[in-house]
Amino acid sequence: MHASVHQHGVVLFTALIFLLVMTLLGTFSMDRSRLESRMAGNARLQAAALGNAELALAAGERQIRNLLGRLPFPDWNDPGDAWYDRTDASTRRIDVHAPDWDFSYHVVDTTSRYVIEYAGAEPVPGNDTSAGCCVRVFLVTAQADAGHGTRRTVQSVYVTTSQAVDLEGGRVSWIDLRQ
Repeated sequence: MHASVHQHGVVLFTALIFLLVMTLLGTFSMDRSRLESRMAGNARLQAAALGNAELALAAGERQIRNLLGRLPFPDWNDPGDAWYDRTDASTRRIDVHAPDWDFSYHVVDTTSRYVIEYAGAEPVPGNDTSAGCCVRVFLVTAQADAGHGTRRTVQSVYVTTSQAVDLEGGRVSWIDLRQ
């Protein structure tokens, strides 16, 4: 009888320790679940920002394609038109990788924007460069936000497959070099 009196306290103590361990495991599981939920939400925002930036990039490339068929060209030195000439020292230098753009840019929607830089003309391999046979190179940089500080920046190099040909009266036409 003497031994059973001492065992009642041990069972209670063991049950309390077991309950404490289970509470700690439950708390740890809840914290882990909350962290995983935040990580999944962040991944969703990053994917949305990337998708919006890709759409803005496509809009910039579309604008270059539309520009090739009509005149006048943008004034590369006008700071308000969001067209920049990287080959001209007098044109403002812009940092497209800066988190906040402090220069003019094209707006696609409330979260997306893009800027177009003219990077110059490059000779077409195998062609006579003295005749002005070259392609035009553009850099299109797009940036998009998706909330909670999520921002993605993407860039493409857009090379025309046509060249400008001077016609009489100062008009410009484009010929296709893919022939």
